[in-house]
Amino acid sequence: MEQENPLVVNPLQNMVFNKLFRLRILVFGVLTVGLWAIYYFVLRSGKVPAEDGPDFAYDIITNGQKKGVSVDVYYESLCPDSRSFFINELLPTVHKLGSHMFVNLIPYGRAETFVDGGAIEFKCQHGAPECLGNKVHACVIEKTLTDNALAVNVTSCLFEEYFQPTNNGEKCCRKFKVSWDDVKTCAYGSEGSQLLKKYGDMTNRLLPIDFIPTIAINNNRGSRSYQAAILKNLTHEVCKILKKNAIAPAVCGE
Repeated sequence: MEQENPLVVNPLQNMVFNKLFRLRILVFGVLTVGLWAIYYFVLRSGKVPAEDGPDFAYDIITNGQKKGVSVDVYYESLCPDSRSFFINELLPTVHKLGSHMFVNLIPYGRAETFVDGGAIEFKCQHGAPECLGNKVHACVIEKTLTDNALAVNVTSCLFEEYFQPTNNGEKCCRKFKVSWDDVKTCAYGSEGSQLLKKYGDMTNRLLPIDFIPTIAINNNRGSRSYQAAILKNLTHEVCKILKKNAIAPAVCGE
């Protein structure tokens, strides 16, 4: 009787072995991608994505007799997404709910600050024109500190022709009766540089920033999905907090 040679591999066994090997490679690949996704979307952000905002964002901010929602906008002057948010979300929301909001504008974005002795220089994501635009925004904010809604109106106007910060700046300041001479002197002088550096320090404390604009509601930016919800419908997110605290105006609906 002929004996089977142990050195000869059975074709059927070889096929089964190859299939099992490929299956192991596939499982390993799926697990690797899954672990990377968990790291990137959950651990790296430090928060578990959720459709709703975190509970502590529902607290109402009180300043004197005014109660409302704090909205901090981290943006840059030549950013198309910042422009879209101001014109389509922030401005309409302030018009509807301004008496229930504390808006803080931080024009800096992905810029960098360089200090050499007494000189302050900036490198901005969209070049030198954006650095000047950021300073114009910063100076408008400084000159309208006592009027939240006015600051939003003027800066939103600046975004209408945002590639011409000085020409449009004069037009917008005149439209809303803000002194363009004061804003221009500020933007081209040391005051503008100091203000932009201050906003840079504020932005750097928020790092890492994944997207411009980034919005913090009640000093919290939440998960990526919460950011997406804010950028899509700011009015809804502000109303949600006001409703939870039973101070929502009629414009928020039922």
